[in-house]
Amino acid sequence: MIEIRNVTKCYDNLRAVDDLSCDILPGGVFGLVGVNGSGKSTLLRLISGVYHADEGSIKLFGEEVYDNPEAKKHIVYVPDNTQLVMSGSNMLEMAKFYAACYEKFSFEKFEKLTRVFNLNPKARIRSFSKGMMKQAQTVLALSCNTDIIMFDETYDGLDPLAKQIAAKLIYAEVCDRILDAFGVSGSNRHIINGHVPVHASKGENPIKAGGRLMVIDGGFSEAYHKETGIAGYTLVYHSRGFQLVQHEPFTSAQDAINRGTDIKSTTQIVEMSA
Repeated sequence: MIEIRNVTKCYDNLRAVDDLSCDILPGGVFGLVGVNGSGKSTLLRLISGVYHADEGSIKLFGEEVYDNPEAKKHIVYVPDNTQLVMSGSNMLEMAKFYAACYEKFSFEKFEKLTRVFNLNPKARIRSFSKGMMKQAQTVLALSCNTDIIMFDETYDGLDPLAKQIAAKLIYAEVCDRILDAFGVSGSNRHIINGHVPVHASKGENPIKAGGRLMVIDGGFSEAYHKETGIAGYTLVYHSRGFQLVQHEPFTSAQDAINRGTDIKSTTQIVEMSA
């Protein structure tokens, strides 16, 4: 839990954060929205203990965060700039540096994520492009397995493909944490969301986070058809595994006969049984 009480931070005569108070509870995903210069990055640096508040207090799980290594073990921060300390080192050496700071750091996860981004862990970080540096920061942050992960300009500098990969990894991380919180274990665990319409007509895929999350509400209700372009999904689970069946809007039996169509249009195989 993050407790922020009456926090103010100034740069000369500019108040970047002005008497802010709020609680950020565990188990959630939160975003900061605002124009440039509204204090978003300043607040993230205050929460992570990089900056010290001029007034007020910030606590992580009951402990003051600034100048407190024990409190900082709960949080990892990926800043908006793309600089890493020890830039003359390679990613593996950086991983060992992070592991010395974060006791839950997973080298298994680190190796997996470097392969996903196709990063060479033995390459010198100074040879990385801006986008590769951001990928490296994301890999290192996710590998820390901290209670709190903060991203500033999450996808800045990433090309479209790398942006998709990063988004999928972050979604998967969030899903895994939710499943862990509910005590759901195993390799074939899923979250089924039936309350958010899928905009299939705009190319949205109902299978997300590498298959961990399935959104099955494509809108059976006619009121949703113009928004989603389809008439919903049926999730089928049988001895052969999971299948997600997409349906076309139904107008009338006569229209279906005339056009030679069915309400069942496509089937996606989510998971096959062993």
